[in-house]
Amino acid sequence: MKNESEKIKIADCDVYIGDTSLRYLPAVLTKLVSSFDAVYILTDSSAKKHVLPLLKKSIPQLKDKNIITIKSGEHNKQLTTCELIWDKLTKLGADRYSLLINIGGGAISDLGGFVASTYMRGIKYINVPTTLLAMVDASVGGKVGVDFKGLKNHIGAFSIPKAVFVCPKFLSTLNRRLMLCGFAEMLKHALIIDKKYWNELKELDLKNKNNWHQLIKRSIEIKKEITENDPEEKNLRKLLNFGHTAGHALEAYCIEKRVDLLHGEAVAWGMIVEAHLSFKDGKLSLEALEEITSTIKKYYRLEMPISKSTTLINIMRSDKKNKSGKINFTLLNGIGSSSIDYHFKDKQIKEAIEYANGQF
Repeated sequence: MKNESEKIKIADCDVYIGDTSLRYLPAVLTKLVSSFDAVYILTDSSAKKHVLPLLKKSIPQLKDKNIITIKSGEHNKQLTTCELIWDKLTKLGADRYSLLINIGGGAISDLGGFVASTYMRGIKYINVPTTLLAMVDASVGGKVGVDFKGLKNHIGAFSIPKAVFVCPKFLSTLNRRLMLCGFAEMLKHALIIDKKYWNELKELDLKNKNNWHQLIKRSIEIKKEITENDPEEKNLRKLLNFGHTAGHALEAYCIEKRVDLLHGEAVAWGMIVEAHLSFKDGKLSLEALEEITSTIKKYYRLEMPISKSTTLINIMRSDKKNKSGKINFTLLNGIGSSSIDYHFKDKQIKEAIEYANGQF
């Protein structure tokens, strides 16, 4: 049975959630552009194969000639890829009144939003996320950007999409590993603000397709609550960085070394690191640390590619969240509660990294 769609408004962006959400796309396009000739699609090779045919079947006005396809994968989220897309848009005749539809996972949402926000000083864009990671995180909230010289999302901007269409039925195209990639962000949402949500997620059967609509909705609601109060991450929005200071360092290292590690896997590891820091700082109980660790271990099986914590700490020093040369962490006060702007000595960070490495 299909879930009826719901709409959540985040700032000036309408987020449609449900298996029938795409039925509203033609009306949105009609409102945003004067003709369908002004619409361009950015997608990756995976989404083009598995999702784009479904989308075009529902919306026949979308034309093949205006489809730009890039290779799948985080390692393609680079300025060189942006140049290729800007060049293609220029050759296709896209002007500043055009609209870009980003169809794909988290990398496409980040990259496509950045391309749109910079092309001719900014054109409108819409996200159609096709992975769980993109649905609950990358496609909403208005953070766009690309990786730069081994640093995650180092070049970017704040740019709000005009609309987002979250269609849970697309999850049927994902394998378990890709589902877990997005699930890590959901666990993060629960840990920082909603203990009830955490208790629901920690017992979740990933094979159960019936409840994804409501779970995705809850994660989007949490992101709405935080980002509307702090759209440019000057204060409260830093809560969403839990697990990401350490996680992004590991992910950046793996991208540079071409190690196969997904964003959500790095964040899962990073949440253990930062939960351990929370414990050592006296904010998180041992019982809570063990619960978080055991839950993450239940879902994730990682082969750690690095043992030298100093390498990761050095990467953390270039993290965009830092201030005055200090590595910035978000900590847990307990399950469902968090605080921002904490700093630690290298020795303490090293101990937390070694604790997390020892779990896998």
